[in-house]
Amino acid sequence: MTEDDYGVAEMTEYLNELNDNEFRQLFSRLMEEMEFSIKFSRRLGDQLLMEGEKRTEGEEGENYVISIKRGFVNPRDIQMLVHQKKDFNGMFISTLAFSEEAQDYGEALEIELVDGNSLIKLLKKFSLLGGVQRKRDADQLEKETARFLPSVGELENLMDAGLSAMKRGNFDQALDYADQVISLKPNYDLAFALRARIMENMGEWEQALDAYKNALLCNIGDAELWLSLGSALYNLDRHDEELEAYDQALEIDSDFVDAWLNKGATLHKLGRFEEAIECYDQVLKKSPRNAEILNNKAVALKAIGDDKKALTFYSRAVEANPDFVEARLNKVLLLQDLGKKRDAVKELEKALEKRPGNAKMWFLKGSINLDLKQKKQAVVAFEKVLELDPEYEDGKKMLTKAKRLRVPKKVSKDDYPCLGEYEKGDEGCEECGVKYECKEKAKE
Repeated sequence: MTEDDYGVAEMTEYLNELNDNEFRQLFSRLMEEMEFSIKFSRRLGDQLLMEGEKRTEGEEGENYVISIKRGFVNPRDIQMLVHQKKDFNGMFISTLAFSEEAQDYGEALEIELVDGNSLIKLLKKFSLLGGVQRKRDADQLEKETARFLPSVGELENLMDAGLSAMKRGNFDQALDYADQVISLKPNYDLAFALRARIMENMGEWEQALDAYKNALLCNIGDAELWLSLGSALYNLDRHDEELEAYDQALEIDSDFVDAWLNKGATLHKLGRFEEAIECYDQVLKKSPRNAEILNNKAVALKAIGDDKKALTFYSRAVEANPDFVEARLNKVLLLQDLGKKRDAVKELEKALEKRPGNAKMWFLKGSINLDLKQKKQAVVAFEKVLELDPEYEDGKKMLTKAKRLRVPKKVSKDDYPCLGEYEKGDEGCEECGVKYECKEKAKE
């Protein structure tokens, strides 16, 4: 059978049935063939999120955030990507299609949209479709030979139909299929879990919670179900019960990274920073170069007053991922608090290399330059702020202040001590941040 013998609908439906690991591997291969250098990938809700650089021959690569979702995409899905996208380029891949509103929203934000038809063409273009088809044939054969009990086949068909309807956004139909399965098999944990997921998609968290509880009555030893229960409780602001759910998951599987992550994030939100740090440490045992967790630990350390360790972990975060601008900005603010403003400026300049169009970051740089009596750098920074955002609050005021800044009179190192940055006879006091006694002498 050739590639052309397969319908697009059949192939996109099969992509939705791949397990998470197979799904991630396939799209990692596709990104590689499309000349993306992926820095990291992670799950965000029901989306697979990838961040990396688009390689361009002879030119500097462009940073991208890519979201991939099984099934139908609505504006809320696009909004999740926008929240991650910031100043990066965005791409959203759907295995099915985009609603009209999602299409208009994505195009307005200059996000590249790839629907199911275009996705199949890309897989075919890069010779990846054949492998998917061969696996589909093998899986189909295995399913048909395994279905020797009609009742099992009926349950599987109803479950598959419910999953498909949910991915298409037809939640009423999906609920009907899930309830049919529950009627046929009232102690089926997967049917209750499906019902819970449908309710989550509808924003009905109380009903999702009830469904997860019923699933656990059927299978109390499933760590994934306890994790999902915790997530539902989080959305209902029932954090004590949420934390108990994660503890149940970890009692079943002490190496369950997602449970440690969720527990740490909730403890952090509640201001229980030392406990949150213990959770982050459990994650870092498995993934010592996880930049996001290194940054989170640094934030918690700063909150408990351990600035020295916090600075170390911010440094580890940006070393693990030099493009992690938020971690670098956190480091800048801590360096400011520690009085290390020159180091703060250096870190901020590295952040601006990644986001040169960010007016807030230029404003912060100008403010630090101003504190350091670096008039020329401050003027340039505030002019850049107004170039990017002419209506920026306090931008004009700070530019005027920078232009009026009086700097110490130039003197020679032979005459007065300075920071030792200049050779004998060099004029260095205008920009170098001279010592107190040198400034006093210059006033004379």
